[in-house]
Amino acid sequence: MITLNNIKKSYDKFTIDNLSLHIEDGEFVTFLGESGSGKSTLLKIILNLIGDYEGDVLINGVNSRNKKPIDLGISMVFQNHLLLPHLNVSDNILFGLQMTKVPKEIQLQRLQQALEDLKLQGFEKRHPFTLSGGQMQRVAIARALVMKPKVLLMDEPFSSLDQNLRIELQKLLKEIQQKHKTTIVFVTHDRDEAFFLSDKIALLKQGSLCQYASPIEMYHNPASIYVAQFLGIKNIFHGSIENDTFVHTDFSLSLPGVSSKVCAVGIKGEDLTISPVPLDDGRDYLLGAVRNIILRHGFYEMSIEIGDTQFQAVQHKLKEDVQKGSEVYLYFHRQDLIPLKSF
Repeated sequence: MITLNNIKKSYDKFTIDNLSLHIEDGEFVTFLGESGSGKSTLLKIILNLIGDYEGDVLINGVNSRNKKPIDLGISMVFQNHLLLPHLNVSDNILFGLQMTKVPKEIQLQRLQQALEDLKLQGFEKRHPFTLSGGQMQRVAIARALVMKPKVLLMDEPFSSLDQNLRIELQKLLKEIQQKHKTTIVFVTHDRDEAFFLSDKIALLKQGSLCQYASPIEMYHNPASIYVAQFLGIKNIFHGSIENDTFVHTDFSLSLPGVSSKVCAVGIKGEDLTISPVPLDDGRDYLLGAVRNIILRHGFYEMSIEIGDTQFQAVQHKLKEDVQKGSEVYLYFHRQDLIPLKSF
């Protein structure tokens, strides 16, 4: 559907260098990353708002360079809804269809479908200044979808909305995408938003593609230390591989068959089990001391000290004799250890 081949684009202090990826027809793909990572630049290259780049963008096998978005079947939803204030909701939604002289009967069919999909029935005659932020963004999405695009590009469309409204529109967008099998390329810096919406995530850092994978694959197998940190994994420890063992200043972990390029190991806090007594269940363990316990809503956050190193564990229940200062066993499955490279 969409193929980016060796995309290069340079600014004074920023470069996208040899970035390549492929998006299948009907996929929801998110460009995720911090500000300045290159997310919006890539979106603008696909949209041909930026033309002075190296490499190729292919849409359905057609090189998109110098072609108009409408000729490529691309629609766009921006962070700002960009509605026309003098037009009501129906006329805003139909604006693109009217400009391209789509037959009136088809316009009305698509309008009704869009009003239903975006839950805008009853708003047809209202003007933008009478709508909430979420309602205006729904109109903007409807305006893009009535064009029946091959590709829908969305540049942080929910970033200005409050949390509850963002979640509501995320669910609505996911339902619409699954219903119509629309190919969507979405830009966000919000990790949770990307994981909820996406079939695949392209995680970017300063113009480089750190990892391109499904949310599940990325969560369980982050490709680098940066990816693991971005995903919120707190237990990341630097060391080296020696004779199938990961060697850290304060502990060693058996890791047979792991590449010598591995320079760190991570493990998610929920994959650790704290016990005041030995457990005979075949898992590996380390011995440490409880440094701190914080009660959250529904779970405990614990800091376990091993030498000068602290592990962060998440526990839903604690045994009565586990308290601050007590010695505990830190159990884990070896397959939950995540070997990490520097980048």
